Amino acid sequence: MMTSGEAPTQSLLDGRKLNLVFVGLLVGNTMAGMDATIVATMSLRIQRDLGSVGSLSSIFTAYQLAQIASLPLYGKLGDLYGRKKVFGIAVTIFLLGSALCGAAPSLGFLVIARALQGAGAGGLTGLTMAIVADIVPADRLGRYLGYTGLVFAVTSVLGPVVGGIFADGPSWRWAFYVNLPSGAICYLALAKVPKLAKRVEHKIDIFGAALLAIVATCLTLVSTWAGRTFAWSSPRIITLIAVGIASIIGFIAWERVAAEPLVPARIFARREVTIAIIANLVAGIAFFGGIVYLPILYQSVGLRSATDAGRLLIPFAFSTAMGTTLVGQIMQRKYRGARTFPLIGMVLMATGFALLSLATATTTATTAMLEGVLIGAGIGFTMQVMLYVVQRLTEPRDLGAATSLAVLARIGGSVVGVAVAANVLNQRLTSALKSRGNPLRGIRIQGDAKWIQALSPATKTKVVDAYAAALGTTFRIFIPVMLIGFAIVLMLPRNLDERIRPVDVG
Repeated sequence: MMTSGEAPTQSLLDGRKLNLVFVGLLVGNTMAGMDATIVATMSLRIQRDLGSVGSLSSIFTAYQLAQIASLPLYGKLGDLYGRKKVFGIAVTIFLLGSALCGAAPSLGFLVIARALQGAGAGGLTGLTMAIVADIVPADRLGRYLGYTGLVFAVTSVLGPVVGGIFADGPSWRWAFYVNLPSGAICYLALAKVPKLAKRVEHKIDIFGAALLAIVATCLTLVSTWAGRTFAWSSPRIITLIAVGIASIIGFIAWERVAAEPLVPARIFARREVTIAIIANLVAGIAFFGGIVYLPILYQSVGLRSATDAGRLLIPFAFSTAMGTTLVGQIMQRKYRGARTFPLIGMVLMATGFALLSLATATTTATTAMLEGVLIGAGIGFTMQVMLYVVQRLTEPRDLGAATSLAVLARIGGSVVGVAVAANVLNQRLTSALKSRGNPLRGIRIQGDAKWIQALSPATKTKVVDAYAAALGTTFRIFIPVMLIGFAIVLMLPRNLDERIRPVDVG
């Protein structure tokens, strides 16, 4: 019996309308993915234009924090009010945030606008795949989810490249203004989605949403500040950890008794769904670990320019996209591999990080690029397959909440993984430079190829060697995470393919 705010719409869209709606939804997903990373290459230009008030890292954190906090709420609102309506609201919030980002008169204003933009991105990211599951026939869902994974991979990597083009060209502000015409495409596509069933009586879990927002805030701030801005033993970090743990416990307890829980406990009633969500988290750690730290290796050890570093990420994105597409096609035609492909993917990711952990001062950018391709392929074999499992084994009334939860795990894993790795990199780099006689005593570390090339030959050798050692340790911490992911996926039942096979497929 259908108890959510919408009914299946698979029979209401013909092939042409289905593809038009799908493309429009992908445009929304593209905007959210691009803007998560687009500021990476614009930060220095933004600092020059707006001044150094506040921390530039906040323009990353504000977006991610708002996106994480809003994702489950959007999923639940979509289940209750209808995903079409709620997606339209998310587009509006995202576009308003984009316009304010482009017009920002100060860095503080930009941070607030980025938070608003991230609040809209939470809906674009989570609801896109839930709507796809609504409108795409079950026997074609794996292929279409593969396309969404391809877009996620490509746009996340292209974000920094596009940001650099705007920063060096017309203005970094146009990187945000360009979202406005793209948003119009989303509205046009949304108009083609059929009118869905009447909504049911409901209550919004405001208290649960507030607790989850507190958890996300504490998690992000601890990951960003601990070991860098503040010591792990500082009262501020200890307080954040304590509040975060208390909020997690409170959230779990509250969700068990809430009339309309934000994350219904029944979603975790099936062990396969829980495992798939955790596996998605691991894949998210690997994906953003590659995006963030491969370019550092290219620049600080391979001594490539920022532009070249962006280009060298393309094979990583391409292997992710091809892995996702290949798996999607195979699963659509044969309905096999839901357990096997993620197991292979975890092995590929662990192997790629293991090879990168062996980096030395003589490691070339080309070698690192090929090792990154292994990680990308492993991500492609894992991420969307696990999302497909979540959607196939979740009740229709909980589809939005479960999809958002899977995407939340992916993004949350990336935030924590990247932040923890940043702490390891900074501490290991400081230690490596100290062991080499502190060659940069009194000089602020910048780390880009142009800065390193300007150092004296002796100092340059020590700095490159220190970066290689620090990055090797950083990549090493990802290996056990991937092995844990392998063990978790191994817990999936061997007959998983039969359990998720569409009922209308013989």
